[in-house]
Amino acid sequence: MRINRTFLFDEVKEAKEEYEKTEPITNFSAIELVAKYMYQILGYKGEKLRSELINYCKSRAPSFNENLYYKEINRWIENAKKYNLRKINSITITESEYNTLANIKDSKERECLFYALIIAKAVKQSKLRRRSKNTTPSPNFYIKYRNLKDIAKFAGFRKVDGIEVAAILHNHLDKIYVYPPEKELIKLLYAEADGEPHYTITNFDNIKEEYRKIFSDFPEYFCERCGKEIEKTGKNQKYCSACAKEVRRERQRLIMQKARDNSGKSKL
Repeated sequence: MRINRTFLFDEVKEAKEEYEKTEPITNFSAIELVAKYMYQILGYKGEKLRSELINYCKSRAPSFNENLYYKEINRWIENAKKYNLRKINSITITESEYNTLANIKDSKERECLFYALIIAKAVKQSKLRRRSKNTTPSPNFYIKYRNLKDIAKFAGFRKVDGIEVAAILHNHLDKIYVYPPEKELIKLLYAEADGEPHYTITNFDNIKEEYRKIFSDFPEYFCERCGKEIEKTGKNQKYCSACAKEVRRERQRLIMQKARDNSGKSKL
């Protein structure tokens, strides 16, 4: 079973909505959220949690086989016990963080490091993992390799495999520390816990719009086809020069195809 994770700022809301759905399920990545909801909100424990989770899966996917997905069920339940549901109400960007980002000339790179910062702060703030009382949380801010895909999605990249984001972060090694590959962890050196507040984000439904508000003094234009930053020379310009040529070719091909189709119909 393939699990596609997406970063959520309000897992409580998403989990409740998913739990209340009745239509056939198409994406099992949400089942872990449902397991957390059952454990944390509904208070299901032990065999009650397992049986309710299995019944839920069968109600939305009649062909669901608990024996085939034994490992997945165990993982969902274990994670429900280990991790709280995330709910972020606000995140504050400090003056120092803002200045670091503002000094990045390339708006696409600035935006990626902004989303990395927001994700790292959200993870830090939510304290998802249930820790023992004697455990001291790390003062640092991190993102995981899988968050590169989330950053790509927030930025609106056509390819959301995270490869382009990784390349961008590599351009700013003075601002990050990349741990050995097996840890799949990146520390953000420009993030700070305390500092003079610059802007507080409270709307996470459209994080891209929040970015634009914060950096409203930095005009940005991107090609609607490839996402590359462009220098806009006309009011109606939508594409970079390379994509504009390709769009014109595609339009010409459609016109020629339509002409051929109409010619064929007239002969009939």
